[in-house]
Amino acid sequence: MYVTDREKVMGGWDQFHRRHRLVHAVASAVEQRGNEALTSWECEIVAEYGELAAFLLDVQRRCHEAVYARLDLALEEASENPERDVRRVLAEAGRAHRPLWAVLRACAGHPALEAGEARLRRSVFAATGVDPAPPRRAQPV
Repeated sequence: MYVTDREKVMGGWDQFHRRHRLVHAVASAVEQRGNEALTSWECEIVAEYGELAAFLLDVQRRCHEAVYARLDLALEEASENPERDVRRVLAEAGRAHRPLWAVLRACAGHPALEAGEARLRRSVFAATGVDPAPPRRAQPV
């Protein structure tokens, strides 16, 4: 069967929306009930992502994109205190996406997240000269 370009695009669009809904539903459940919520969503996560690690990487990407976007704005309006600016950026991203960060805190130490955490720290340091605390500890509880 031949799949048209439009069908490929629409399939990608559908997947994007399915994953968006799933990520936010799971994140809300984790924020309310903690780690046990992940277990109750395991079948849906595996059906959509193939494995928990891929799901966690998607959540991490969403959180880190929020940090990078706010960091860009902070750099444009840089103050005399870059450490305070970085802390503010991390706190704002944490508040704006609190349920997503709750997933990362619940899965802290998962091997799939290590490279992304290190990359975020290196990126923030390279842009600001500030070495932030590990991202999971820098986020508000």
